[in-house]
Amino acid sequence: MWTSHASTKYTDLKFTGDDSLFADFTIRDLSGRFTDWLIERGCEQPTAWVGKNDKDSITYSVEVKATYGSRHEPFHMSQNQIEMVSCLLWAISNNY
Repeated sequence: MWTSHASTKYTDLKFTGDDSLFADFTIRDLSGRFTDWLIERGCEQPTAWVGKNDKDSITYSVEVKATYGSRHEPFHMSQNQIEMVSCLLWAISNNY
């Protein structure tokens, strides 16, 4: 789901929540296909999650960032985004 008010500019879907509380995209991987895709491409973290609660319980929060330069160019993150990442990292490290 596109969890941003910007979604109304490009789709018929309207996000009505507070987009400061969400990443740009929230993906609940009901079929496990996104998880499989990540693992097939060498992302190791989902392999630790798969056996714990079944793949369909994994929800991904995807924040999109862009720069005018190369991939090495710095990008801006708000304090709210930094705090969100900190909370997610805490939850992962504590098996929450």
